[in-house]
Amino acid sequence: MVALFYLMVLIALLVVNILAIRHVILTERKRSNTCIPVDEAHRVFVPIRNRLRLHSKTNEQKELIAVIVEPRQHRNLIPVIKNVMKKIPDVYVYHGSENRDMLRAAFGDTIHYIELPVANLTHVEYNCLMTLPEFYEIIPAEFLLIFQTDSCLFEKSTVNIRDFFKYDYVGAPWIRGGVGNGGLSLRRRQKMIEVLKEFEFLPRYANEDVYLYDIFRQGNGKLPPDNVAAKAFFEMIESEELPFGAHKKIPEKHRKLISKDELAILSSY
Repeated sequence: MVALFYLMVLIALLVVNILAIRHVILTERKRSNTCIPVDEAHRVFVPIRNRLRLHSKTNEQKELIAVIVEPRQHRNLIPVIKNVMKKIPDVYVYHGSENRDMLRAAFGDTIHYIELPVANLTHVEYNCLMTLPEFYEIIPAEFLLIFQTDSCLFEKSTVNIRDFFKYDYVGAPWIRGGVGNGGLSLRRRQKMIEVLKEFEFLPRYANEDVYLYDIFRQGNGKLPPDNVAAKAFFEMIESEELPFGAHKKIPEKHRKLISKDELAILSSY
């Protein structure tokens, strides 16, 4: 009986050790999926959050504006802004400390400038910025089109972006189902403020668009069906007509309708 008792104790200790090891492995795996710890993310974003708070919170005065966050002297920055202005003339640029002069030389007072106290943003820092309620609180429009240097709008598209104002978040459809795109998406300002105040961004998410989709698909906002989203934006799934815009990739089915400048933007990555 004594031997059996000690055997049971040894088995119990072994199980405890296995569970402890499993916990360590899972914890490390979770940490490896977290690009930056939460406390570190908060520390990094104190200056940016404070800078945003210098700008007054605004009521929605405009219907639609276009917004890009790009602190670098990126070769595509000026061509992309010019491209977007053909469809949405009201452009707001969140620029950095090193590309201010370049932008002002190219656009003067024809665009709006909001300076971030950084020379660059990491991928994770960008995701955190795009999920700060303060980012949206100073946006003076009901809707904002988020775009990046690897996206463009098609001048010959007959799609009207206002047809998508019935939704809270519109991005290109994914192959696996669902919609979302950090590089080119339409967002309802007030809904973004509401959900981001309730659901704080978790840095373990690789991309903010996936995080937003997860929030909205749980009933916290209105998303378009995949086939409707494909008419707005392209990245993986083509629609029967030239979409309003594309991110990273060329919709080959409609290549003949795409200008050389638009092809140059999408072909540069």
